[in-house]
Amino acid sequence: MGDKVKNSLRDEKHDPVVMSRKRKPVGEHSDLSSKVPANRRGIINWKSKNVDGEDDHSCKAHQNWMQKEYRKRVPNMNIVAQKMKLTFSFRRKMINEGKHSLKDIDGKYPFLFGCDQVCQKCTQNVAQIMTD
Repeated sequence: MGDKVKNSLRDEKHDPVVMSRKRKPVGEHSDLSSKVPANRRGIINWKSKNVDGEDDHSCKAHQNWMQKEYRKRVPNMNIVAQKMKLTFSFRRKMINEGKHSLKDIDGKYPFLFGCDQVCQKCTQNVAQIMTD
């Protein structure tokens, strides 16, 4: 099976990873930066766009509001869902950078690891996979 994948990638002309691994003609000199492509498969578009009007200051305000709301006995889940949508790009950036522990992420976004949010995100992911 591994050889089948290698053979299918052999003729690929648009993938920068594949093209960087191909042999170059003897007369062609390239520097080290051209050997390692900037775009790699799977991580090209992981950084999503911010919602219009949202910046780091408003994200921090949403985080503070969610932390206060989390301490309430009956939080307003409709507004929590709106705030989670507004802060999605910031959460995704924070998680994909790999610099934060799960404890830090849970401290900033306490509703993220709740059962309701996990079920909602799984449902969204499955629906997106089914439409693609």
